[in-house]
Amino acid sequence: QAVFRDAAYEGLSYRRRRELHRRVAEVYEERTAAGDPEAAEMLSLHWSRAGDHPRTWRYSLVAGERARAKYANVEAAGLFRRALEAARRLPELDAADVASVWEAVGDVSDLSGRYGEAVEAYRNARRLAEPALGPQPGLLLKEGGIREKQAHYSEALRWYTRGLASAEALADAHERRAHRTELTLAYAGVRARQ
Repeated sequence: QAVFRDAAYEGLSYRRRRELHRRVAEVYEERTAAGDPEAAEMLSLHWSRAGDHPRTWRYSLVAGERARAKYANVEAAGLFRRALEAARRLPELDAADVASVWEAVGDVSDLSGRYGEAVEAYRNARRLAEPALGPQPGLLLKEGGIREKQAHYSEALRWYTRGLASAEALADAHERRAHRTELTLAYAGVRARQ
């Protein structure tokens, strides 16, 4: 019975809960095939509740990608956010890796119509990625796309213009040309709608 289970769980100390989650995760990890992606969601939850941040990060990413592949975008966002929560306690992680998870949160939030969450996620991704990787015109394009979906055309044009300026700062000519093309097409699409 869920009521009895919840009452028993609430009666446990936090230390005892963490210990039980750790034990469940260890057993579950032993009984599943090494690297079995189907077990990732369960392991993500238990390692998170056990306070094991490296394993939470690893399993949450695998589970998030699985959810995204099944178009379970809200679930994927939650799993990616769990990974990001673990990342806050893992200073050894590369900023670019954390930025890519923020971008994934933005992508799945955008697909599920949670535009405010998507904007916040893309902003966080840019904040981390730009110092490590340089200009991020692709993220600016995505932010403009959200404004366009909300019919905020003037704002979308501003984001696309920022993206075009950002693309000009790219060192790689092929990458610069590809971003410039995407952003120019997006800009033209908004102007046509206006």
